[in-house]
Amino acid sequence: MNKILLVGSATPIQKILYGLSDIKGLQIEALYAPVGQSAEIELRAASLQIPIRDIGLLRKPEELKRLRTLALSWILSINSTIIFPPALLAMPSSGCLNLHPGRLPEYAGLHTHQWAIKNGEVTFGATIHWMTAEVDAGDLAYTQEFPISEKDTGLSLYLKCLKSGTNLAIQALRDIAQGISPPRIPQDLSKRVLYRAKDSTSGEIDWRQPAKKILDFIRAADYAPFVCPTYTPTAQFKNCIFFIRKAALIATRGGMPGEVLTIADNGVTVSASDQNSVLLKSITTTEGRSVSGATIADVLGLKPGDNLAS
Repeated sequence: MNKILLVGSATPIQKILYGLSDIKGLQIEALYAPVGQSAEIELRAASLQIPIRDIGLLRKPEELKRLRTLALSWILSINSTIIFPPALLAMPSSGCLNLHPGRLPEYAGLHTHQWAIKNGEVTFGATIHWMTAEVDAGDLAYTQEFPISEKDTGLSLYLKCLKSGTNLAIQALRDIAQGISPPRIPQDLSKRVLYRAKDSTSGEIDWRQPAKKILDFIRAADYAPFVCPTYTPTAQFKNCIFFIRKAALIATRGGMPGEVLTIADNGVTVSASDQNSVLLKSITTTEGRSVSGATIADVLGLKPGDNLAS
């Protein structure tokens, strides 16, 4: 019998718990997740007689000592940000697998779906890989790619990654239950790019870029109705800072980069560095007040001919 330890949280773990109902040959020893954050996960785990322990315990030596007594076969980490200590990585007899919501090796690290949009990618993917001491650098086990549409936002692409990755994780569990060892395909680490949390902190819009690049920067941070976990696209006029929530590409030749071309009820059109412009459709102040094109002159003092890049 394969003895499995699950580590993770939120929607992917919930879907995996429901997917376990028709998989035989697995013994789930425990689920490590943030206790108290999801009643549905806890209820589902209880119905499957899977103990839940708080994920923070995995950082404690006494918890690792307790886990050694379980004689684990596998650990499956589902979109967890916890870094496994070497002792935990070495514990299962068959290995540790991790769901990474991104394409490897080009997109290792955190918030990679946002970088995929900002980098102008037209496809992305999710990955199950073998875990090593180096983050997201282990051999590939299961991968799936899917298109990025022009309407995708940071949130919608993230959800695509989780949906795809969850399906891959269930496939991995099915294979393990049938005695099929997951594939091991070495990554081409010469193509590896590691994105860190601190690489996505500045939300200042660079109006000297092409309009498409500016638009991608804005939509990568669009998590409506939720708050983006990394940055908020920010513009400034004189001493007034304001935030851009949504935008659109306008095929209109503009003036200087950052120049305000038009102000209307549907938004503010700002020139980029190429032959196109950006329509700022949703603008809020630092106090959280929504500003329409009709009121932006009164609230921000902005008018056609002003320049946001100066």
